[in-house]
Amino acid sequence: MIGLETFVLPGALVVTSAAAYAVARRVLNLPPRRLRIGVAWMFECVGLMVAFLVLNVAAGAVFVHVFRLLTPRFVAIYAATDAVVVPLSLLQALILCGWRATQPAPPAPDAAR
Repeated sequence: MIGLETFVLPGALVVTSAAAYAVARRVLNLPPRRLRIGVAWMFECVGLMVAFLVLNVAAGAVFVHVFRLLTPRFVAIYAATDAVVVPLSLLQALILCGWRATQPAPPAPDAAR
């Protein structure tokens, strides 16, 4: 049987998402049709986070193996997979997404052609 605790996190996510939507609509005057652009941006950032996560773990594994080869000390591969790498990869992705957002939009194609 499913306990009530199972619904706590999803319930909190639904409530905070609905509250954020209400604030975005009423306070920030964001049009609902632009929400799709925000969701696409989120997927772009999540994809970049996964890419950074894979690259960070791979680079960490390479560093561990190089360290093992060059020194007599043993370093566990777990050092490359510390839990802090996930939020740091997210920060890297958000910085790159934000940086890309500052780039001016390319000119629209000429409609007269």
